[in-house]
Amino acid sequence: MRPSRRAGSTTRVVNLAIGYDGHREILHATRHDIAALGPEGGADPHHVARYLYNGALPNPDLIVRTSGERRLSGFMLWQSFDASLHFCDTLWPDFQRTDLLDAVKHHQAQHRTHGTCPNGPARHLPTDPSPGMRGAR
Repeated sequence: MRPSRRAGSTTRVVNLAIGYDGHREILHATRHDIAALGPEGGADPHHVARYLYNGALPNPDLIVRTSGERRLSGFMLWQSFDASLHFCDTLWPDFQRTDLLDAVKHHQAQHRTHGTCPNGPARHLPTDPSPGMRGAR
């Protein structure tokens, strides 16, 4: 069994996040994008990605969360929109090859949409919330 590769890719990337804050990364990237566009421009989501900490790397195909937690904890918020998520109870220091193989099997069994909506076009939220929703959290 071999992990799948992105089309045309000849390398695999393993990204370990230690002391990482996804919110801070997005703020950093947005500020740099706005600065690059100048006073007349605004943040452009298509350009923000190049200012992310790992802007030159592909988005993850698989994210493995160890320690029994069932949340991303802010990990790669921008980049993880189409990643397969695998949660395991094993603590990181105890993570073994068999745990990785379980995660890869889980990933290979997933139906990947690659950012598309399988049941037709995606429904977008309005950019200006209704008066009753303003300030709602």
